[in-house]
Amino acid sequence: MAGSFSSALLLLLNLAGVLLAPPALPSGPASVGTSASASADGGGDDGEVDFFFFPFLVLYKSGRVQRFMGTDTVPASTDPATGVASRDVVVDAAAGLAVRLYLPPSLATNRTGTAGTDDDGGGGGSGSNRLPLLVFYHGGAFVTESAFSPTYHRYLNALVSRARVLVVSVEYHLAPEHRLPTAYDDAWAALRWALANARAGTGTTGTDPWLSRHADPARLFLAGDSAGGNIAHYVALHAGRRGLGDGGAAATTIRGLALLDPHFWGSAPCRRRPPTRTRGGGASARGASCAAAATGSMTR
Repeated sequence: MAGSFSSALLLLLNLAGVLLAPPALPSGPASVGTSASASADGGGDDGEVDFFFFPFLVLYKSGRVQRFMGTDTVPASTDPATGVASRDVVVDAAAGLAVRLYLPPSLATNRTGTAGTDDDGGGGGSGSNRLPLLVFYHGGAFVTESAFSPTYHRYLNALVSRARVLVVSVEYHLAPEHRLPTAYDDAWAALRWALANARAGTGTTGTDPWLSRHADPARLFLAGDSAGGNIAHYVALHAGRRGLGDGGAAATTIRGLALLDPHFWGSAPCRRRPPTRTRGGGASARGASCAAAATGSMTR
Protein backbone atom coordinates (compact mmCIF):
# COMPACT_ATOMS: atom_id res chain seq x y z
CA MET A 1 0.00 0.00 0.00
CA ALA A 2 2.77 2.41 0.97
CA GLY A 3 4.70 1.56 -2.19
CA SER A 4 1.75 2.21 -4.48
CA PHE A 5 1.01 5.51 -2.76
CA SER A 6 4.65 6.59 -3.09
CA SER A 7 4.60 5.76 -6.79
CA ALA A 8 1.40 7.71 -7.31
CA LEU A 9 2.79 10.68 -5.40
CA LEU A 10 5.96 10.72 -7.50
CA LEU A 11 3.91 10.64 -10.70
CA LEU A 12 1.89 13.60 -9.53
CA LEU A 13 5.00 15.48 -8.49
CA ASN A 14 6.18 15.15 -12.08
CA LEU A 15 3.49 17.68 -12.96
CA ALA A 16 6.19 20.15 -12.00
CA GLY A 17 7.71 19.68 -15.43
CA VAL A 18 4.70 21.44 -16.89
CA LEU A 19 3.43 23.64 -14.09
CA LEU A 20 6.86 24.95 -13.08
CA ALA A 21 7.93 25.92 -16.59
CA PRO A 22 10.51 28.75 -16.48
CA PRO A 23 9.47 32.25 -17.55
CA ALA A 24 11.09 34.22 -20.35
CA LEU A 25 14.54 35.42 -19.34
CA PRO A 26 15.63 39.06 -19.31
CA SER A 27 18.66 40.09 -21.36
CA GLY A 28 20.33 41.80 -18.43
CA PRO A 29 19.89 44.42 -15.71
CA ALA A 30 18.87 47.16 -18.14
CA SER A 31 15.82 45.18 -19.28
CA VAL A 32 14.17 45.33 -15.87
CA GLY A 33 12.57 48.57 -14.84
CA THR A 34 11.62 47.83 -11.24
CA SER A 35 13.44 46.62 -8.17
CA ALA A 36 12.25 43.89 -5.84
CA SER A 37 14.38 44.92 -2.88
CA ALA A 38 15.31 48.38 -1.66
CA SER A 39 18.79 49.12 -0.40
CA ALA A 40 19.42 49.75 3.26
CA ASP A 41 20.16 53.41 2.56
CA GLY A 42 16.81 53.97 0.87
CA GLY A 43 17.76 53.57 -2.80
CA GLY A 44 19.10 56.24 -5.09
CA ASP A 45 22.14 55.77 -7.30
CA ASP A 46 23.40 52.25 -6.67
CA GLY A 47 26.72 52.72 -8.39
CA GLU A 48 28.84 49.69 -9.08
CA VAL A 49 27.48 46.18 -9.50
CA ASP A 50 28.96 43.76 -6.98
CA PHE A 51 27.54 40.55 -8.45
CA PHE A 52 25.41 39.80 -11.51
CA PHE A 53 23.77 36.39 -11.20
CA PHE A 54 22.03 36.00 -14.56
CA PRO A 55 19.11 35.55 -15.02
CA PHE A 56 18.02 35.99 -11.42
CA LEU A 57 19.38 39.15 -9.84
CA VAL A 58 21.92 41.91 -9.52
CA LEU A 59 23.55 42.68 -6.19
CA TYR A 60 24.85 46.24 -6.03
CA LYS A 61 27.70 47.35 -3.80
CA SER A 62 25.23 49.64 -2.05
CA GLY A 63 23.56 46.49 -0.74
CA ARG A 64 20.45 46.74 -2.90
CA VAL A 65 19.22 43.57 -4.59
CA GLN A 66 17.38 43.79 -7.91
CA ARG A 67 15.53 40.59 -8.82
CA PHE A 68 14.32 39.88 -12.34
CA MET A 69 11.83 37.11 -11.61
CA GLY A 70 10.04 35.21 -8.88
CA THR A 71 8.84 38.21 -6.89
CA ASP A 72 5.08 37.98 -7.51
CA THR A 73 2.91 36.51 -4.76
CA VAL A 74 -0.72 35.48 -4.38
CA PRO A 75 -2.77 35.23 -1.18
CA ALA A 76 -3.85 31.98 0.40
CA SER A 77 -7.40 31.05 -0.55
CA THR A 78 -9.80 28.31 -1.51
CA ASP A 79 -8.91 27.51 -5.10
CA PRO A 80 -12.06 27.71 -7.27
CA ALA A 81 -10.73 25.19 -9.79
CA THR A 82 -9.76 22.41 -7.37
CA GLY A 83 -11.49 23.23 -4.08
CA VAL A 84 -8.15 23.00 -2.26
CA ALA A 85 -7.89 25.37 0.71
CA SER A 86 -4.70 27.11 1.74
CA ARG A 87 -3.73 29.34 4.62
CA ASP A 88 -0.54 31.01 5.82
CA VAL A 89 0.90 30.31 9.25
CA VAL A 90 3.74 32.06 11.06
CA VAL A 91 6.04 29.41 12.46
CA ASP A 92 8.48 31.74 14.23
CA ALA A 93 7.71 35.46 14.24
CA ALA A 94 11.12 36.42 15.63
CA ALA A 95 12.92 34.48 12.90
CA GLY A 96 10.50 35.58 10.17
CA LEU A 97 9.67 31.98 9.27
CA ALA A 98 6.30 31.13 7.72
CA VAL A 99 4.62 28.33 5.79
CA ARG A 100 1.61 27.92 3.53
CA LEU A 101 -0.61 24.92 4.29
CA TYR A 102 -2.77 23.12 1.72
CA LEU A 103 -5.76 20.92 2.55
CA PRO A 104 -7.69 18.70 0.08
CA PRO A 105 -11.22 19.73 -0.91
CA SER A 106 -12.89 16.91 1.02
CA LEU A 107 -11.68 18.54 4.25
CA ALA A 108 -11.63 22.17 3.17
CA THR A 109 -15.28 23.15 3.00
CA ASN A 110 -14.88 26.03 5.42
CA ARG A 111 -11.09 26.65 5.32
CA THR A 112 -10.90 25.79 9.03
CA GLY A 113 -10.19 22.13 8.45
CA THR A 114 -12.93 21.16 10.88
CA ALA A 115 -15.46 19.91 8.34
CA GLY A 116 -15.24 16.22 7.60
CA THR A 117 -13.08 15.59 10.67
CA ASP A 118 -11.18 12.33 10.47
CA ASP A 119 -9.29 12.36 13.75
CA ASP A 120 -8.28 9.10 15.34
CA GLY A 121 -10.35 9.97 18.40
CA GLY A 122 -7.40 9.68 20.74
CA GLY A 123 -5.56 12.93 20.13
CA GLY A 124 -2.01 12.36 19.03
CA GLY A 125 -2.09 9.01 17.26
CA SER A 126 -2.24 8.25 13.55
CA GLY A 127 -5.83 7.61 12.57
CA SER A 128 -6.53 5.46 9.55
CA ASN A 129 -8.12 8.42 7.76
CA ARG A 130 -5.37 10.93 8.40
CA LEU A 131 -3.53 12.34 5.40
CA PRO A 132 0.09 11.84 4.34
CA LEU A 133 2.18 14.89 5.23
CA LEU A 134 4.26 16.43 2.44
CA VAL A 135 6.78 19.16 3.30
CA PHE A 136 7.67 21.06 0.13
CA TYR A 137 10.58 23.42 -0.58
CA HIS A 138 10.29 25.74 -3.58
CA GLY A 139 13.03 26.33 -6.13
CA GLY A 140 14.67 29.52 -7.35
CA ALA A 141 18.47 29.03 -7.13
CA PHE A 142 18.34 29.92 -3.42
CA VAL A 143 17.87 33.57 -4.40
CA THR A 144 14.35 34.00 -5.78
CA GLU A 145 10.77 32.63 -5.75
CA SER A 146 8.53 32.07 -2.75
CA ALA A 147 6.13 29.62 -1.17
CA PHE A 148 3.54 32.29 -1.95
CA SER A 149 4.35 32.66 -5.65
CA PRO A 150 1.60 31.99 -8.22
CA THR A 151 3.74 29.26 -9.80
CA TYR A 152 4.04 27.14 -6.68
CA HIS A 153 0.57 28.01 -5.43
CA ARG A 154 -0.94 26.74 -8.68
CA TYR A 155 1.23 23.63 -8.68
CA LEU A 156 0.47 22.64 -5.09
CA ASN A 157 -3.26 23.23 -5.55
CA ALA A 158 -3.16 20.73 -8.42
CA LEU A 159 -0.99 18.27 -6.50
CA VAL A 160 -3.10 18.31 -3.34
CA SER A 161 -6.35 17.89 -5.25
CA ARG A 162 -5.03 14.75 -6.96
CA ALA A 163 -2.79 13.16 -4.33
CA ARG A 164 -4.95 13.94 -1.27
CA VAL A 165 -2.04 14.95 0.92
CA LEU A 166 -1.63 17.77 3.42
CA VAL A 167 1.18 20.04 2.19
CA VAL A 168 3.42 22.36 4.19
CA SER A 169 5.15 24.72 1.74
CA VAL A 170 8.06 26.48 3.42
CA GLU A 171 8.81 30.18 2.98
CA TYR A 172 12.54 30.00 3.70
CA HIS A 173 14.81 33.06 3.62
CA LEU A 174 16.65 33.87 0.40
CA ALA A 175 20.26 34.75 -0.36
CA PRO A 176 21.99 37.15 -0.64
CA GLU A 177 20.09 38.98 2.12
CA HIS A 178 20.10 35.81 4.21
CA ARG A 179 23.12 33.72 3.36
CA LEU A 180 23.36 29.97 3.64
CA PRO A 181 22.90 28.03 5.84
CA THR A 182 19.85 30.17 6.73
CA ALA A 183 17.64 28.41 4.16
CA TYR A 184 18.68 25.02 5.52
CA ASP A 185 18.01 26.14 9.09
CA ASP A 186 14.57 27.42 8.09
CA ALA A 187 13.78 24.18 6.28
CA TRP A 188 14.74 22.08 9.28
CA ALA A 189 12.81 24.29 11.71
CA ALA A 190 9.68 24.13 9.54
CA LEU A 191 9.84 20.34 9.35
CA ARG A 192 10.23 20.03 13.12
CA TRP A 193 7.30 22.40 13.62
CA ALA A 194 5.06 20.48 11.22
CA LEU A 195 5.84 17.15 12.87
CA ALA A 196 5.31 18.51 16.37
CA ASN A 197 1.88 19.81 15.38
CA ALA A 198 0.94 16.59 13.57
CA ARG A 199 1.94 14.51 16.59
CA ALA A 200 0.04 16.70 19.04
CA GLY A 201 -3.42 15.47 18.10
CA THR A 202 -6.74 17.29 18.07
CA GLY A 203 -7.51 19.76 20.82
CA THR A 204 -3.95 20.36 21.95
CA THR A 205 -3.57 24.01 22.92
CA GLY A 206 -1.36 26.12 20.67
CA THR A 207 -1.18 23.69 17.76
CA ASP A 208 -2.25 24.21 14.19
CA PRO A 209 -5.73 22.70 13.67
CA TRP A 210 -5.07 21.35 10.18
CA LEU A 211 -1.90 19.52 11.16
CA SER A 212 -3.09 18.31 14.55
CA ARG A 213 -6.41 17.11 13.16
CA HIS A 214 -5.53 15.72 9.73
CA ALA A 215 -1.79 15.06 9.24
CA ASP A 216 -0.29 11.61 9.74
CA PRO A 217 3.28 12.01 11.06
CA ALA A 218 3.97 8.36 10.27
CA ARG A 219 3.55 9.09 6.55
CA LEU A 220 6.00 11.93 6.04
CA PHE A 221 7.34 12.89 2.61
CA LEU A 222 9.80 15.61 1.57
CA ALA A 223 9.91 17.22 -1.86
CA GLY A 224 11.44 20.19 -3.63
CA ASP A 225 12.51 21.39 -7.05
CA SER A 226 15.81 22.94 -8.09
CA ALA A 227 17.25 24.62 -4.98
CA GLY A 228 14.30 23.17 -3.09
CA GLY A 229 15.43 19.69 -4.13
CA ASN A 230 18.85 20.46 -2.69
CA ILE A 231 17.20 21.64 0.53
CA ALA A 232 14.95 18.56 0.77
CA HIS A 233 18.02 16.33 0.29
CA TYR A 234 19.88 18.22 3.02
CA VAL A 235 16.95 17.99 5.43
CA ALA A 236 16.60 14.24 4.86
CA LEU A 237 20.32 13.66 5.53
CA HIS A 238 20.24 15.96 8.55
CA ALA A 239 17.23 14.10 9.91
CA GLY A 240 19.08 10.83 9.40
CA ARG A 241 21.91 12.08 11.58
CA ARG A 242 19.83 13.74 14.28
CA GLY A 243 16.50 11.92 14.20
CA LEU A 244 13.13 13.59 14.35
CA GLY A 245 12.22 13.33 18.01
CA ASP A 246 10.20 10.86 20.05
CA GLY A 247 13.20 8.55 19.99
CA GLY A 248 12.59 7.60 16.38
CA ALA A 249 15.25 7.53 13.71
CA ALA A 250 14.53 9.68 10.67
CA ALA A 251 14.95 6.74 8.31
CA THR A 252 11.87 5.14 9.84
CA THR A 253 9.89 8.38 9.76
CA ILE A 254 10.53 9.89 6.31
CA ARG A 255 8.70 7.62 3.89
CA GLY A 256 9.78 9.26 0.65
CA LEU A 257 11.96 11.97 -0.88
CA ALA A 258 11.06 13.53 -4.26
CA LEU A 259 13.81 15.64 -5.87
CA LEU A 260 12.53 17.54 -8.92
CA ASP A 261 15.43 18.75 -11.08
CA PRO A 262 17.50 19.22 -7.92
CA HIS A 263 20.36 21.72 -7.91
CA PHE A 264 23.68 20.17 -6.89
CA TRP A 265 27.17 21.47 -7.59
CA GLY A 266 28.72 18.00 -7.77
CA SER A 267 30.13 15.23 -5.63
CA ALA A 268 32.59 17.54 -3.84
CA PRO A 269 31.49 20.35 -1.49
CA CYS A 270 31.59 23.90 -2.85
CA ARG A 271 34.55 25.86 -1.57
CA ARG A 272 34.59 29.50 -0.65
CA ARG A 273 35.97 31.17 -3.74
CA PRO A 274 34.86 34.00 -6.00
CA PRO A 275 32.98 32.99 -9.15
CA THR A 276 34.63 32.85 -12.54
CA ARG A 277 33.70 35.98 -14.48
CA THR A 278 32.51 36.06 -18.06
CA ARG A 279 33.32 38.69 -20.66
CA GLY A 280 29.91 40.33 -20.14
CA GLY A 281 30.53 40.91 -16.46
CA GLY A 282 28.22 38.18 -15.20
CA ALA A 283 29.27 35.04 -13.43
CA SER A 284 29.78 31.96 -15.57
CA ALA A 285 27.46 29.01 -15.10
CA ARG A 286 30.26 27.14 -13.33
CA GLY A 287 31.09 29.98 -11.01
CA ALA A 288 27.56 31.23 -10.45
CA SER A 289 26.05 27.89 -9.55
CA CYS A 290 28.10 27.81 -6.37
CA ALA A 291 28.46 31.53 -5.88
CA ALA A 292 24.75 32.24 -5.92
CA ALA A 293 24.04 30.32 -2.78
CA ALA A 294 27.11 28.70 -1.29
CA THR A 295 30.22 30.82 -1.91
CA GLY A 296 31.57 34.27 -2.57
CA SER A 297 29.48 37.38 -1.97
CA MET A 298 26.22 35.43 -1.76
CA THR A 299 26.96 33.53 1.45
CA ARG A 300 28.80 33.70 4.72
